[in-house]
Amino acid sequence: YQRRIHGEAREDALTVNDKLQEGRGGRNDIATSLLGEVEDSIALNTEPLALKRVLRSIYDNDPSVTALDFSPGDDERFYTDASCRLLAMALRDNQHVRKLNLKNNKIGPQGAGFLADALEENKALSQLNLNSNTIGDKGASAIVSALKINDSLEQLYVENNGISQEVMEQVVYAMMLNNQPSTLKACMDRLADNDPSLTVLDFSPDDWKGKVVDDMAMRIMATALLHNTSLLSLDLANNSITAQGAVYLADALRSNTTLEHLDLRNNRLREEGGRAISQALKANSTLSWINLDGNGIPFDILEEIQANVNVNAHPLSAEHSHLTITAPDPGYSVASPLKALPYKAKPQPHEDHPERAFNTLEYHSALDHDIFADAMKDSRYMLM
Repeated sequence: YQRRIHGEAREDALTVNDKLQEGRGGRNDIATSLLGEVEDSIALNTEPLALKRVLRSIYDNDPSVTALDFSPGDDERFYTDASCRLLAMALRDNQHVRKLNLKNNKIGPQGAGFLADALEENKALSQLNLNSNTIGDKGASAIVSALKINDSLEQLYVENNGISQEVMEQVVYAMMLNNQPSTLKACMDRLADNDPSLTVLDFSPDDWKGKVVDDMAMRIMATALLHNTSLLSLDLANNSITAQGAVYLADALRSNTTLEHLDLRNNRLREEGGRAISQALKANSTLSWINLDGNGIPFDILEEIQANVNVNAHPLSAEHSHLTITAPDPGYSVASPLKALPYKAKPQPHEDHPERAFNTLEYHSALDHDIFADAMKDSRYMLM
């Protein structure tokens, strides 16, 4: 008991003493449980005074401490790996510090590792500035690993740290994911790895604390959808996807061969986004249901989209699935614009070669027109 009191007295004394930077005391003099705390207190005296002044408030979760600026001050002491160790321990359970500025210091890979450990548990910090330190690839990679668990960090600055382009790309990607709904972040690896059990994704924004799927999320998601062959249904209703996001999604739809159900209600695709989806569906043969209500897409484009989807929902029979266009006779002119024939395509007679009646560009153009017209009416297809 006396040893413990002795240790606590030393620790209390160090809260007001800024000079002592080295102490010697046998383990018989101080209780083992307090020895580490005393050593940390002595180590704190070697760090910038600003850290010592605020560290207790961080530990105590003081709600008034929301931003910390630890860029070098007039005392000419830099924050180091040791500073990060002390700071990280205080930040682990802190719920109020939102911004941490540690730029222009002498923090290396080890210090970045300490901060990464804190990020795995901290749920409040949203901005971290580590510009102009020396964390390198090792330190940056530690932060990337922490971001697989951390969902709160939205801004990370690591310029001028000796980080390679390859690792910097990993940092950028990790931060892109951290600024998206946690549901997207949680499923991205499974989506990219083509997990066969992942067949339905519902990105309902109700529980996302203000985060919704936006164009950047669509860029990330579309990359994974390009070669995914497991996902069947994707619900993106009530988000903030614009025409640019629709372009990303359209690129994926051209290559994707399994997605059947797509809900894009109440986004902001407008005419440009609708046109991108329409063009993509001309190359897509599996999407059989789509909802685009509340996107400000012109009716004529919606008709085109619905026609393509109807075709996918009711594929042509095998006997009509291999229609091809045969090149016309060299003497046959098709210079003038083709005109769609009246409802129900009819073969155009060719006086010299009757067998070409079904191999003219006019006939096949009209045939395509009729297929889409029927699809818009009642999804029945008649080929004559």
